[in-house]
Amino acid sequence: MRKILFLIIIYLTITNCLVKNSEAADYTRNFVTLNKSILEQFKDYDERQILYGNLNPNLENKLFKDSSDNLYLIVNGKSINGRNMKLQIDSFEKKNSDYFLRIDYKKLTWNKENLYQIKRRQKVKIGEFKPSIVWESLAKIIQENPSNSLTQKKLCMTFECLVEETKDYKILSYEFTEKTKKAYPEFYEKYANRFDQLKFRTVVIPNGDYSIPIVIENSNRKLILKFPKSGEDIWKNPRRLNFVLDFSLKTFGLTFNVQRMQYILNYNKNKNTETLSGQFYGTPEYNLDGRFFYIIPQGLVDFFIPGNIEEYLDKGLTLLTVGTDGKSGNRFKANYYGKGISAYYNLESSSETYQKRFSLFSSKKDPDKKSPGDIEYFIQDLWKEISKDLDP
Repeated sequence: MRKILFLIIIYLTITNCLVKNSEAADYTRNFVTLNKSILEQFKDYDERQILYGNLNPNLENKLFKDSSDNLYLIVNGKSINGRNMKLQIDSFEKKNSDYFLRIDYKKLTWNKENLYQIKRRQKVKIGEFKPSIVWESLAKIIQENPSNSLTQKKLCMTFECLVEETKDYKILSYEFTEKTKKAYPEFYEKYANRFDQLKFRTVVIPNGDYSIPIVIENSNRKLILKFPKSGEDIWKNPRRLNFVLDFSLKTFGLTFNVQRMQYILNYNKNKNTETLSGQFYGTPEYNLDGRFFYIIPQGLVDFFIPGNIEEYLDKGLTLLTVGTDGKSGNRFKANYYGKGISAYYNLESSSETYQKRFSLFSSKKDPDKKSPGDIEYFIQDLWKEISKDLDP
């Protein structure tokens, strides 16, 4: 689900590229280079998952230990002629790195569960791409009709797309079809099926104004984005965004319903520095219906299966939203500094998760070697079109 949400964020970032910004165009090209370097230089799937914050006890031998016996991993990177990023696993931070990542895993026990407390710190110098560019794009979408950009053309080549209007909204939709299967077969195979299992609706509310939300939802395999037809001044400089999510997931003979999961995003700008921070607000209501494993999925081998699925999900929601102490959960803070080629951002995030996790999505494990038909390559290809549209 993380990558599906990432795709939505990409799309909301520069929808149809109504904004022209040469620095942001350079950033997107460098972003493609960075992600290409990660795929090429960290070919081992499990190793990449550790960098993204996913660890299990069988992989702990791939990490270093600090003086307190906690696990960690550091990656330093240096840009080479602007065409590649040389990445290296280290036990220490190197000065003048263009890319730095440190991820820490601390073991703890809570309510008889073995957990990892994860802290991730990242510093990236690949150009200027700040939240204000996102807000400017959203405001222009409200003011103007979405353009027939290269980004939109790419999306319409990959999905069945539709642009329409109602009295209150401009609506853009993208549906998994045979187009997707032909262009990116592995991406289609995995994520089209997940849309079959999942029904969600997210309402994004700027500065507490419920009259001009952005709505993100799905209808079977179709992703739908609804933009308000007014409120461009607020969307151009929001100080706070409230995300309210309802979803229903059907899997393994169960239906898992969650109502009003809330996430708060705060934004601040001070001269050439912009800050984003986000965290969940409270714990959502949920209910669980059905018989677990009423139908055993074919090929279910070596999965961790929780003894009490309702207790597992209840604790999992607590870890995600408010954490073991009742006031943490998944959260992040990002600072964007500088201008032009000297611009960079710092990102710090923290979370808590089970050491052994059970995926509610009934799909096969990702292959070690990614093919050009998988989601990572779709993201790279999409960013390439975004960079072309951003060029003045």
